[in-house]
Amino acid sequence: MLLAFAVVALAQAVVTNTVPDVSGAPLPATTSEFWTYGIAIVVPLIVGLMKKLVPNIPTWALPVSTPFLGLLLGFLLKLGGWANMSWIDMAQAGGLAVLIRESWNQIVTKNLGGPSAAKTPTP
Repeated sequence: MLLAFAVVALAQAVVTNTVPDVSGAPLPATTSEFWTYGIAIVVPLIVGLMKKLVPNIPTWALPVSTPFLGLLLGFLLKLGGWANMSWIDMAQAGGLAVLIRESWNQIVTKNLGGPSAAKTPTP
């Protein structure tokens, strides 16, 4: 698949004498954009801490709480004068934390254990 993409991109460059733009999304340019990513990185750490400190918390409550944690952190940043984000940006940053946390859980944590040993059925 990647080889096919490279061949198609090369063919396009040869035919049109231009290189396709594959730069992706631009890097954050404003302070608010940097704080948005900061919130998205800090919220999974807070959720992990909550999970350790309050082990009886329902599992459905952790992902549901992330937009609210994003709002709380965003309002604290706004009060401190470090960022000027809208409430939807704050909630989105907290919601992005679910993606980060679940990606870490599924990709890294679950794969570190290796393949599980096959269990023999008990008679």
